[in-house]
Amino acid sequence: MNSLNYNTLHAREHTKKNQHFISKFQLRNFSFQDNEKQIGLYNLKSSLFYPTATLDDQGYKKFFYGRDGKIEDELASIEGYFADLIKEIITTKSAPKKDSPMHLILLAFVGISHLRNPVAIEGNKKMVDSIRNHFSENFPTTDIERSMPKFSQEDEIELTFSNLFDIIVSISDLDCKVLINNTNTPFIFSDFPVIRYNMFLELKKWPSYRDGYSIAGLQIFVPLSSKISIVLFDPKIYKVGFKNRLNLEIDNYKCIDKLNELQVLNSFENVYFNHEVSKKYITNLVEGCKKYQKPNQIILDTGYLYNEDTKTRYANPKDAGLLISKSTYLETKLEINGIKIHSGASNINILNNKILIRKNSNAFIRDKYQQSKVLKIYHKDEK
Repeated sequence: MNSLNYNTLHAREHTKKNQHFISKFQLRNFSFQDNEKQIGLYNLKSSLFYPTATLDDQGYKKFFYGRDGKIEDELASIEGYFADLIKEIITTKSAPKKDSPMHLILLAFVGISHLRNPVAIEGNKKMVDSIRNHFSENFPTTDIERSMPKFSQEDEIELTFSNLFDIIVSISDLDCKVLINNTNTPFIFSDFPVIRYNMFLELKKWPSYRDGYSIAGLQIFVPLSSKISIVLFDPKIYKVGFKNRLNLEIDNYKCIDKLNELQVLNSFENVYFNHEVSKKYITNLVEGCKKYQKPNQIILDTGYLYNEDTKTRYANPKDAGLLISKSTYLETKLEINGIKIHSGASNINILNNKILIRKNSNAFIRDKYQQSKVLKIYHKDEK
């Protein structure tokens, strides 16, 4: 093997070995003095502050998507679409028109940014492991390896990405606006930047699942740069800024702090920021977050079947093996100037569970999704 071929092969193996779950184009928008090479970093496990960490070394794991590098390559092939979209949003300070091709790309960006993350993938793994452990403990005669074999890393990735289409369909009805940060406190960015929140159900003190992609009152916040963020929101529940404006300007630094808190809480290990963020600011922000619960923690519980008409409980949870899987959610008493709950929404009877599921435009998105070259590689029917 000559030196050229060896070096080429070695570079290719190295690229596939370090597989990113955060796109570099996203990190560059938070780089130190916009140099696109360094970035501020705070590691939550070690409590260490790095003002100029190497940008290329962030947001990856070795062979995270598998050793063949196929998923990494497929993700790289569509990141150009995402990068162009984000650049357009930052430049124009406006979101793409609803139901447009760029809107579909935005929905895919949100879905893939969530699903490719270790938090989502490890969450699915923990759920499967918890189910296996439950049946092993309560049904010891069951051949667990045969009835529920362990997944490989590649299988876990494929299982997680199989939810992409459902996410895109579920959030297709959400409106989107750009949030413009007019304060001297920059937006920060975490290694799990897709924030799901629900101010409406928090206000209603709804005790159960709040942040599912089909749930009424859902809000999704994603920072795109130190000055620009987007919010996708349920238009039947919220009013964001003025109806005829494509963005909402935020002048209150406390609102920025509240949004930055969500990045800290939602993070996998690190939060990122530019040169304008001081060590004091980030350590105070992290300390202030300790009073809130960590989201995305898997909880597995037993349940039973219940007939409301006869008031009969049909089975003992242990005997029935009925399991309920859920996860913790963000709850920080979020208030953002310019984001309000419609007066009529307060009259919704949330005791009726059917009200909690939004109606969405499945037909439109399904047709566009199947025609889209950008998303074709993730279509479950074509794998």
